[in-house]
Amino acid sequence: MLRTRLILAFGALVFIALVQLGFTWWATRTATLQSKKSNVTAQLLTHYLDVGANKQRLKVWFAQKMLTGETATADRDQLISRMQSSLVALDSALGEWDSLRESHDQSSFSAIEVERSTVALLKINFDALVGALRRTAPLAADAEKSDAWRDAIDLFDRLEGRDMRILLADAVYRQRIFNQSATAALASEISRIRDAALFLALLVASFSAAATIYFVARIQRPISRVVERTQAIADGNYAELPTSASKDEFGSIERALEAMRARLAVARERDQSVQEALERLVAERTRALSESYEALMQVDARRRQFFADIGHEIRTPVTVIRGEAELALRGSTLIASDYRDTLHRIINASENLTQRSNELIELARTEFADNKPEYVLQPVALILRRTIDQCRAIAMPRSIGLTLAFDDAFEAAVAACDAPKLSQALMIVLDNAIRYSPRHTKVSVYGIVGENHAIIAIEDQGIGFTESDRAQVFERHFRGERARAFRADGMGLGLAIAHAIITSHGGEIHIDAHRLIGARVVIKIPLHHESTHR
Repeated sequence: MLRTRLILAFGALVFIALVQLGFTWWATRTATLQSKKSNVTAQLLTHYLDVGANKQRLKVWFAQKMLTGETATADRDQLISRMQSSLVALDSALGEWDSLRESHDQSSFSAIEVERSTVALLKINFDALVGALRRTAPLAADAEKSDAWRDAIDLFDRLEGRDMRILLADAVYRQRIFNQSATAALASEISRIRDAALFLALLVASFSAAATIYFVARIQRPISRVVERTQAIADGNYAELPTSASKDEFGSIERALEAMRARLAVARERDQSVQEALERLVAERTRALSESYEALMQVDARRRQFFADIGHEIRTPVTVIRGEAELALRGSTLIASDYRDTLHRIINASENLTQRSNELIELARTEFADNKPEYVLQPVALILRRTIDQCRAIAMPRSIGLTLAFDDAFEAAVAACDAPKLSQALMIVLDNAIRYSPRHTKVSVYGIVGENHAIIAIEDQGIGFTESDRAQVFERHFRGERARAFRADGMGLGLAIAHAIITSHGGEIHIDAHRLIGARVVIKIPLHHESTHR
């Protein structure tokens, strides 16, 4: 089976890789050990040379001190310190050498003991030198200089009958031999590591190439057959193809593809019959939808007619109310002035209601946007005051107070406008402020004159608008969640009508986004040119 062969091939590759990894670790460890040995012998050689050089310099200082007395104590102390540092470094290097020595390496142990003995003698000689150097004084004029010089030479070069110069020279010679041996061993190890690594690399490359050639030749043909069969199925060709009798994995794949081909052929025939049935069903449903659409269009036309009829029916009772109010005003039995004021408000309200019914008719006929208002110069303050007087009858039953505040500039502001429609727009905003405010609250109206505009701000303490409401509040038939929860009635047409009226006058209307409680609606009406310069 192909799978077994692949497992064996990958197992062999893993084994070779582990062998190579183990060899690399051993080679690295051996090379590192040889490098450290070479470094230690180089350190010993350097420190032996430093001891000999500093000892020679101390001998010169000693001779000058005895002969002339003109020497610096600081020079002596510096040379003593250097020599002492070299002896300490020799001890440290010998300790490192001992840590690198293998337990069965007796020759290295003997060499270390020889060096330790040499360093011990050098320390004894150094201690004797330091004491003598600190006691050194110039020779007297009548002293025998040859005897003094001989004593100095014995102090520097002899210890317990041994010549220290020969001892130090032997130590330097030994470390040079050791260093050369360690360097040669390191080079030999590196060469052997390189040869072994090259052999293992060639072995891995050869085995990988052989395995690749074998498996490519073994896999290419069955893969081609599988690809050919798969491509035929993808192209919609479900004709039967010859299947390999091989029992390996590719043979299993070919047999599975053949079984899938047979099932797909059956499924395609079944899908074709289902598709034909669906096409017939879709055609029938499409025809039914077309008929339903035509019926809906007729229903919509009847709905529009219904709104127009409602508007017509509303005008009739409003006209009756207005006629009765006029008769009451002409009658002689009504004396009280408050009755007369009430009747005046009834007349104004009926006119406003008539105008609203006309606007409802216009909206139903989708002709509102095409109506052109008749512009007449009117004081904005007068229109606003009359509108608020009408709204008091709406606010009084709900115990809602209405306040109006504006300055002299606003009192004198004049705008070219259609007064009934502008009053209607103000009435819509005020009516909303009253109807969507809790009882015993207040609605405040402010009027100021801005740059070429009369600005009217209407503030309430009601439910307010959410951020999403402000984006759609001037659309037809839109009512926010708060409005629907507060009052179930309403068509969502009021603010759309107010927006259309204000924009037809060239003005602006928007909801203040920075209101925390209630709502603040700002209306801007363009002023007549002459009024802006008063």
